[in-house]
Amino acid sequence: MSNILIVVSVDWEGRSLLSQNLEVMASFRRKYPDIPFQHFLNAAYYTRAVVDVAKTTAAIRSTLLPEDEHGLHIHAWHSLLSAAGVAARHAPRFLPEDLDLSAVKAPDDWGFYPEESGYDVPLEHFEVDEVDRMIQTSQAILTAQGFRLATTFRAGGWMSGRNVQEALARNMISLDCSAVDPQVPFRRFGDIPLYRWVTELWPGINDCSQPHRVVTRAGDIWEIPNNAGLVDYTSTKEVVAIFQKNVAFWRESPNRHCVISTGFHQETARKFLDRLDGAIEIVRGIADEERLPLVFTARPQDFLH
Repeated sequence: MSNILIVVSVDWEGRSLLSQNLEVMASFRRKYPDIPFQHFLNAAYYTRAVVDVAKTTAAIRSTLLPEDEHGLHIHAWHSLLSAAGVAARHAPRFLPEDLDLSAVKAPDDWGFYPEESGYDVPLEHFEVDEVDRMIQTSQAILTAQGFRLATTFRAGGWMSGRNVQEALARNMISLDCSAVDPQVPFRRFGDIPLYRWVTELWPGINDCSQPHRVVTRAGDIWEIPNNAGLVDYTSTKEVVAIFQKNVAFWRESPNRHCVISTGFHQETARKFLDRLDGAIEIVRGIADEERLPLVFTARPQDFLH
Protein backbone atom coordinates (compact mmCIF):
# COMPACT_ATOMS: atom_id res chain seq x y z
CA MET A 1 0.00 0.00 0.00
CA SER A 2 1.25 3.49 -0.82
CA ASN A 3 1.31 6.38 1.65
CA ILE A 4 1.20 10.15 1.69
CA LEU A 5 4.51 10.98 3.33
CA ILE A 6 5.11 14.29 5.10
CA VAL A 7 8.72 15.22 5.83
CA VAL A 8 9.36 18.02 8.34
CA SER A 9 12.86 19.41 8.01
CA VAL A 10 14.92 21.90 10.01
CA ASP A 11 17.67 23.98 8.40
CA TRP A 12 20.35 24.83 10.97
CA GLU A 13 22.00 27.88 9.37
CA GLY A 14 25.14 28.05 11.51
CA ARG A 15 24.28 31.63 12.47
CA SER A 16 22.93 31.54 16.01
CA LEU A 17 21.60 29.33 18.79
CA LEU A 18 19.25 31.65 20.60
CA SER A 19 17.23 30.37 23.52
CA GLN A 20 14.02 31.90 22.11
CA ASN A 21 14.19 29.67 19.04
CA LEU A 22 15.34 26.54 20.86
CA GLU A 23 12.55 26.82 23.43
CA VAL A 24 9.89 27.21 20.72
CA MET A 25 11.25 24.12 18.99
CA ALA A 26 11.35 22.13 22.22
CA SER A 27 7.72 23.10 22.92
CA PHE A 28 6.72 21.98 19.43
CA ARG A 29 8.45 18.64 19.99
CA ARG A 30 6.51 18.12 23.22
CA LYS A 31 3.24 18.81 21.39
CA TYR A 32 4.10 16.48 18.50
CA PRO A 33 6.41 13.77 19.92
CA ASP A 34 5.30 11.41 17.14
CA ILE A 35 6.59 13.66 14.33
CA PRO A 36 10.27 12.97 13.59
CA PHE A 37 12.42 15.77 12.18
CA GLN A 38 14.88 15.73 9.32
CA HIS A 39 17.63 17.92 10.83
CA PHE A 40 20.11 19.52 8.44
CA LEU A 41 22.86 20.29 10.93
CA ASN A 42 25.58 22.88 10.33
CA ALA A 43 29.14 22.39 11.56
CA ALA A 44 29.80 26.15 11.42
CA TYR A 45 28.46 26.48 14.96
CA TYR A 46 31.74 24.85 16.01
CA THR A 47 34.22 26.67 13.73
CA ARG A 48 34.07 30.17 15.19
CA ALA A 49 37.13 31.71 16.81
CA VAL A 50 35.53 31.44 20.24
CA VAL A 51 32.99 28.70 20.90
CA ASP A 52 31.76 26.78 23.93
CA VAL A 53 31.64 23.30 22.40
CA ALA A 54 29.76 21.61 25.23
CA LYS A 55 27.14 24.38 25.40
CA THR A 56 26.71 24.34 21.63
CA THR A 57 26.15 20.58 21.56
CA ALA A 58 23.72 20.73 24.48
CA ALA A 59 21.75 23.50 22.78
CA ILE A 60 21.34 21.53 19.56
CA ARG A 61 20.49 18.31 21.37
CA SER A 62 17.81 20.05 23.43
CA THR A 63 15.56 19.93 20.34
CA LEU A 64 16.36 16.40 19.09
CA LEU A 65 14.33 13.21 19.52
CA PRO A 66 15.59 9.61 19.02
CA GLU A 67 13.75 9.03 15.72
CA ASP A 68 15.12 12.16 14.09
CA GLU A 69 17.39 12.08 11.05
CA HIS A 70 20.78 13.79 11.38
CA GLY A 71 21.49 15.34 8.01
CA LEU A 72 23.96 17.99 6.85
CA HIS A 73 23.50 21.64 5.90
CA ILE A 74 26.31 23.82 4.54
CA HIS A 75 26.58 27.55 3.98
CA ALA A 76 29.97 28.90 2.89
CA TRP A 77 30.80 30.58 6.21
CA HIS A 78 34.45 31.65 6.17
CA SER A 79 35.34 29.89 9.41
CA LEU A 80 34.01 26.59 8.05
CA LEU A 81 35.91 27.07 4.79
CA SER A 82 39.07 27.78 6.77
CA ALA A 83 38.62 24.58 8.79
CA ALA A 84 38.19 22.69 5.51
CA GLY A 85 41.22 24.27 3.86
CA VAL A 86 39.11 26.08 1.25
CA ALA A 87 39.82 29.67 0.24
CA ALA A 88 37.18 32.11 1.44
CA ARG A 89 34.98 33.84 -1.13
CA HIS A 90 32.97 37.03 -0.87
CA ALA A 91 31.14 36.74 -4.20
CA PRO A 92 28.95 36.00 -5.98
CA ARG A 93 26.12 36.36 -3.47
CA PHE A 94 22.59 35.02 -3.76
CA LEU A 95 21.18 37.82 -1.61
CA PRO A 96 21.18 41.45 -2.83
CA GLU A 97 24.62 43.06 -2.83
CA ASP A 98 23.31 46.02 -0.81
CA LEU A 99 21.99 43.77 1.98
CA ASP A 100 24.40 44.15 4.91
CA LEU A 101 24.10 40.97 6.96
CA SER A 102 26.50 42.35 9.56
CA ALA A 103 23.92 45.02 10.40
CA VAL A 104 21.48 42.40 11.68
CA LYS A 105 21.32 42.49 15.46
CA ALA A 106 20.27 39.66 17.74
CA PRO A 107 18.52 39.86 21.10
CA ASP A 108 20.81 39.69 24.10
CA ASP A 109 21.89 36.07 24.08
CA TRP A 110 24.91 33.97 23.26
CA GLY A 111 25.99 32.52 20.01
CA PHE A 112 25.20 35.14 17.35
CA TYR A 113 27.86 35.80 14.75
CA PRO A 114 26.92 38.77 12.54
CA GLU A 115 30.55 39.60 11.76
CA GLU A 116 31.29 36.54 9.63
CA SER A 117 30.94 36.51 5.85
CA GLY A 118 30.17 33.80 3.31
CA TYR A 119 26.64 32.86 4.28
CA ASP A 120 25.14 33.65 0.88
CA VAL A 121 27.97 32.56 -1.41
CA PRO A 122 26.49 29.64 -3.41
CA LEU A 123 28.03 26.22 -2.80
CA GLU A 124 27.53 25.38 -6.46
CA HIS A 125 30.14 28.03 -7.36
CA PHE A 126 32.87 26.02 -5.62
CA GLU A 127 34.82 23.22 -7.29
CA VAL A 128 33.82 19.62 -6.55
CA ASP A 129 37.01 19.02 -4.54
CA GLU A 130 36.29 22.10 -2.43
CA VAL A 131 32.74 21.01 -1.65
CA ASP A 132 34.12 17.54 -0.92
CA ARG A 133 36.44 19.01 1.74
CA MET A 134 33.61 21.04 3.27
CA ILE A 135 31.48 17.90 3.57
CA GLN A 136 34.28 15.80 5.05
CA THR A 137 35.20 18.50 7.56
CA SER A 138 31.58 19.03 8.56
CA GLN A 139 31.01 15.31 9.02
CA ALA A 140 34.13 14.99 11.19
CA ILE A 141 33.14 17.94 13.39
CA LEU A 142 29.56 16.78 13.92
CA THR A 143 30.29 13.09 14.50
CA ALA A 144 32.97 14.08 17.04
CA GLN A 145 30.10 15.63 19.03
CA GLY A 146 28.05 12.43 18.86
CA PHE A 147 25.77 13.28 15.96
CA ARG A 148 25.21 10.49 13.45
CA LEU A 149 27.07 10.45 10.15
CA ALA A 150 24.84 12.25 7.67
CA THR A 151 23.48 10.52 4.58
CA THR A 152 21.03 13.34 3.77
CA PHE A 153 21.81 16.91 2.75
CA ARG A 154 20.40 20.32 1.91
CA ALA A 155 22.53 23.06 0.38
CA GLY A 156 22.34 26.58 1.72
CA GLY A 157 19.97 28.56 -0.49
CA TRP A 158 19.01 25.29 -2.22
CA MET A 159 22.20 25.81 -4.31
CA SER A 160 22.89 22.22 -5.24
CA GLY A 161 23.85 21.40 -8.82
CA ARG A 162 26.31 19.11 -10.56
CA ASN A 163 29.32 20.06 -8.42
CA VAL A 164 27.51 19.68 -5.10
CA GLN A 165 25.75 16.48 -6.16
CA GLU A 166 28.99 14.83 -7.25
CA ALA A 167 30.61 15.76 -3.94
CA LEU A 168 27.63 14.26 -2.09
CA ALA A 169 27.93 10.98 -4.00
CA ARG A 170 31.67 10.86 -3.25
CA ASN A 171 30.82 11.03 0.46
CA MET A 172 28.08 8.37 0.38
CA ILE A 173 25.36 10.95 0.95
CA SER A 174 22.51 9.33 -0.90
CA LEU A 175 19.74 11.90 -0.44
CA ASP A 176 19.79 15.55 -1.51
CA CYS A 177 16.82 17.66 -0.41
CA SER A 178 17.77 20.91 -2.16
CA ALA A 179 15.37 20.98 -5.12
CA VAL A 180 12.73 23.68 -4.71
CA ASP A 181 9.94 25.41 -6.59
CA PRO A 182 11.51 28.78 -7.60
CA GLN A 183 8.25 30.49 -6.67
CA VAL A 184 9.04 29.82 -2.99
CA PRO A 185 11.95 32.32 -2.76
CA PHE A 186 10.28 34.63 -5.31
CA ARG A 187 7.25 35.10 -3.04
CA ARG A 188 9.51 36.13 -0.18
CA PHE A 189 12.27 38.11 -1.92
CA GLY A 190 11.16 38.91 -5.44
CA ASP A 191 13.55 38.98 -8.40
CA ILE A 192 16.92 38.69 -6.64
CA PRO A 193 19.91 36.45 -7.53
CA LEU A 194 18.57 33.66 -5.29
CA TYR A 195 15.40 33.40 -7.35
CA ARG A 196 17.22 33.56 -10.68
CA TRP A 197 19.81 30.92 -9.75
CA VAL A 198 17.24 28.58 -8.20
CA THR A 199 15.22 28.88 -11.42
CA GLU A 200 18.34 27.90 -13.37
CA LEU A 201 19.23 25.02 -11.05
CA TRP A 202 15.73 23.56 -10.67
CA PRO A 203 13.80 23.99 -13.92
CA GLY A 204 10.51 22.14 -13.85
CA ILE A 205 10.37 21.76 -10.05
CA ASN A 206 6.96 22.70 -8.67
CA ASP A 207 4.87 22.14 -5.56
CA CYS A 208 3.93 18.60 -6.62
CA SER A 209 7.39 17.45 -7.77
CA GLN A 210 8.36 14.02 -6.47
CA PRO A 211 11.61 12.15 -5.70
CA HIS A 212 13.83 11.32 -8.64
CA ARG A 213 17.27 9.92 -9.29
CA VAL A 214 20.20 12.17 -10.19
CA VAL A 215 23.20 10.75 -12.06
CA THR A 216 26.66 12.04 -11.11
CA ARG A 217 30.17 10.98 -12.08
CA ALA A 218 30.59 9.55 -8.58
CA GLY A 219 27.31 7.61 -8.54
CA ASP A 220 23.56 8.15 -8.34
CA ILE A 221 21.73 9.94 -5.56
CA TRP A 222 18.07 10.61 -4.78
CA GLU A 223 16.69 14.13 -5.04
CA ILE A 224 13.77 14.89 -2.71
CA PRO A 225 12.17 18.21 -3.69
CA ASN A 226 11.35 20.64 -0.91
CA ASN A 227 8.02 20.96 -2.70
CA ALA A 228 6.09 22.68 0.11
CA GLY A 229 8.98 25.01 0.86
CA LEU A 230 9.83 26.20 4.35
CA VAL A 231 7.29 28.10 6.43
CA ASP A 232 9.56 31.15 6.47
CA TYR A 233 8.34 31.57 2.89
CA THR A 234 4.84 30.03 2.98
CA SER A 235 1.76 30.61 5.10
CA THR A 236 -0.31 27.99 6.90
CA LYS A 237 -2.95 28.36 4.19
CA GLU A 238 -0.37 27.80 1.43
CA VAL A 239 1.06 24.69 3.09
CA VAL A 240 -2.44 23.21 3.38
CA ALA A 241 -3.19 24.07 -0.26
CA ILE A 242 0.03 22.35 -1.38
CA PHE A 243 -0.91 19.32 0.71
CA GLN A 244 -4.31 19.14 -0.98
CA LYS A 245 -2.73 19.43 -4.45
CA ASN A 246 -0.42 16.54 -3.62
CA VAL A 247 -3.31 14.45 -2.30
CA ALA A 248 -5.03 14.96 -5.65
CA PHE A 249 -1.79 13.88 -7.36
CA TRP A 250 -1.65 10.79 -5.15
CA ARG A 251 -5.25 9.86 -5.95
CA GLU A 252 -4.30 9.77 -9.64
CA SER A 253 -1.49 7.28 -8.88
CA PRO A 254 -2.53 5.56 -5.62
CA ASN A 255 0.06 2.79 -6.01
CA ARG A 256 2.91 5.27 -5.65
CA HIS A 257 4.04 7.03 -2.48
CA CYS A 258 3.57 10.79 -2.50
CA VAL A 259 6.18 12.88 -0.64
CA ILE A 260 5.42 16.35 0.73
CA SER A 261 8.44 18.19 2.16
CA THR A 262 8.06 21.23 4.40
CA GLY A 263 9.99 22.65 7.35
CA PHE A 264 11.56 25.74 8.91
CA HIS A 265 14.84 27.33 9.98
CA GLN A 266 16.09 26.92 13.54
CA GLU A 267 17.25 30.54 13.56
CA THR A 268 13.73 31.87 12.93
CA ALA A 269 11.61 29.25 14.69
CA ARG A 270 10.13 31.79 17.10
CA LYS A 271 8.81 33.81 14.16
CA PHE A 272 7.47 31.11 11.86
CA LEU A 273 7.02 27.73 13.56
CA ASP A 274 3.42 28.53 14.50
CA ARG A 275 2.59 28.43 10.77
CA LEU A 276 3.69 24.80 10.62
CA ASP A 277 1.83 24.03 13.84
CA GLY A 278 -1.39 25.33 12.32
CA ALA A 279 -0.84 23.46 9.05
CA ILE A 280 -0.25 20.15 10.83
CA GLU A 281 -3.49 20.42 12.79
CA ILE A 282 -5.48 21.16 9.63
CA VAL A 283 -3.74 18.48 7.56
CA ARG A 284 -4.32 15.83 10.22
CA GLY A 285 -7.97 16.79 10.37
CA ILE A 286 -8.29 16.38 6.59
CA ALA A 287 -6.47 13.05 6.71
CA ASP A 288 -8.76 11.73 9.46
CA GLU A 289 -11.91 12.88 7.68
CA GLU A 290 -10.87 11.46 4.30
CA ARG A 291 -9.12 8.40 5.75
CA LEU A 292 -5.86 9.20 4.03
CA PRO A 293 -2.76 7.01 4.66
CA LEU A 294 -0.77 9.86 6.17
CA VAL A 295 2.72 9.10 7.51
CA PHE A 296 5.16 11.59 9.03
CA THR A 297 8.71 10.41 8.37
CA ALA A 298 12.24 11.76 8.62
CA ARG A 299 13.50 9.04 6.28
CA PRO A 300 11.63 9.20 2.97
CA GLN A 301 14.48 7.14 1.47
CA ASP A 302 13.07 4.10 3.29
CA PHE A 303 10.03 4.29 1.00
CA LEU A 304 11.93 4.77 -2.28
CA HIS A 305 12.74 1.99 -4.73
